[in-house]
Amino acid sequence: MAGQDLYRDDPDVESMLAFQKGDDQAFETLFRKYSRPLVNFSYRLIGNRGRAEEIAQEVFLEVHRAKSTYLPQAKFSTWIYRISTHRCWNELRRPERRLMAMQHRDPTGDEGDRAAVEPVAAGPDALQHLEAKQLQDAVADAVSSLPEQQRTALILCRYHAMGYREAAEAMETTESAVKSLMHRATVGLRDRLKSFL
Repeated sequence: MAGQDLYRDDPDVESMLAFQKGDDQAFETLFRKYSRPLVNFSYRLIGNRGRAEEIAQEVFLEVHRAKSTYLPQAKFSTWIYRISTHRCWNELRRPERRLMAMQHRDPTGDEGDRAAVEPVAAGPDALQHLEAKQLQDAVADAVSSLPEQQRTALILCRYHAMGYREAAEAMETTESAVKSLMHRATVGLRDRLKSFL
């Protein structure tokens, strides 16, 4: 029970504990809160919207199956992102997956595959729109070209606003390893995006 007391201030832990006691509405609350962020997280890592949605569903099935065994040994968000991280890494390591090129991903994860550039009337706005689209594409390509661990650390820390400690717990590594991964990711992105800087 000490672990439960440690995370009592986490409302998501409380929701999971309520779900353990039979409150199905608590599970729905967790699903509504984390469904889209987990799809976006998975999409940013694997680059396939459909498979990202499947992974998010698999994560929630695992959460549901853990109903009777769940012990809050970390923040709920850390725990659920750890599950999602492992599922994504497994997906990326599948032999047939390695053959597929990871391309055309939106690093925000808010859309499916990159939308086609909308026609814009000629003028200064059109040029700004084109430059913004080129930068967006370059950032997405640069992020997707990072090694798996660097990309994961970057996505957790920058896109999902996790601190190094929480990202380290989600990745099951040390805080100093996450700092190092973030540094290397930043250097790699800076190198890949130097024409935009």
